[in-house]
Amino acid sequence: MINTILKPLDEFLLSVERDTDTGFYFITMGIPANWVYKSTNIIECEVLHETDGGSLVKIYPLNESAVIDDLIEFGRIIIETNERIAKMQEEFDNKMKEMKEQLIEQQKLFMDELDEMKDKSFHEIEEKVSKVGEAGDDENEVKTKIYNNIV
Repeated sequence: MINTILKPLDEFLLSVERDTDTGFYFITMGIPANWVYKSTNIIECEVLHETDGGSLVKIYPLNESAVIDDLIEFGRIIIETNERIAKMQEEFDNKMKEMKEQLIEQQKLFMDELDEMKDKSFHEIEEKVSKVGEAGDDENEVKTKIYNNIV
């Protein structure tokens, strides 16, 4: 029965203890460094030790209205909330990666189209210049025809 109740905390639970002075139970959990948690007016969440990899936190009641089941539920909420945050972050990161790939593809298509337009434009000018030059017109007429064809 106790194992079933503590199952949601399995990966993170270090201990369940009882403070003999107050008679209150408290739980100690190890959680990843980037996880969020917040004390309430009924349950306190105190950092016992912190490293780059994570934090060791003590969860205990502030008064007799919170019992061990409340502490376990509080620990479960910390875990579920942070797992949802991690999932949302992963989905967002995947979406951003996809959008980045789409933008890179659009940029490539735009640059290809731009290069093609440049090549085509200068090729057309070259053809017009050579046609005008082949016609044997004098130099001023050639410049005028080129200018009129461009504009």
